[in-house]
Amino acid sequence: MVLYLIHPFNREHVQKNVAAWRAFYDDKAPHEAELPQPWETKLNDFQKMIVLRCIRPDKVCSSVLEYGKINADKGAVERKIAVIQGQYDKVASDH
Repeated sequence: MVLYLIHPFNREHVQKNVAAWRAFYDDKAPHEAELPQPWETKLNDFQKMIVLRCIRPDKVCSSVLEYGKINADKGAVERKIAVIQGQYDKVASDH
């Protein structure tokens, strides 16, 4: 995924702030953690999920669920997440 397409995100920030991004990567719940500034305040929730997808794809399902709790019907989102998680687990176990 190409993060530079998320305006105004740029990879130079990651390169210059490796420690902050490493802490985000190492967080046990990065889908609940704040992005290193200024991105926590500059990006919307959907853009933050895209960043998470690039850095920690294993946490995307959790992020989508949280996004859905805020923006959609919880029951419908949980059913979709279960399907997506099952598909992700199958693909991950095949590799």
